[in-house]
Amino acid sequence: MTDPLTVAYIVSAVLVSVLIGIGVLGVLTWRGVSRNIARISERMEARRAEFERGAGLTGRRLPL
Repeated sequence: MTDPLTVAYIVSAVLVSVLIGIGVLGVLTWRGVSRNIARISERMEARRAEFERGAGLTGRRLPL
């Protein structure tokens, strides 16, 4: 039969590997989400600026 300490080392190594993998996937997912949020807010700011420029030039606000 296998030494119990060897089994414990293997289980520990697998657990650490899984935790590292979850951490890496979490960071990559979060970076993707935060990048999309930044892109959406940039678009909204650009639309708002365009909207305000249209209101300043014509004296009335243009429809979105």
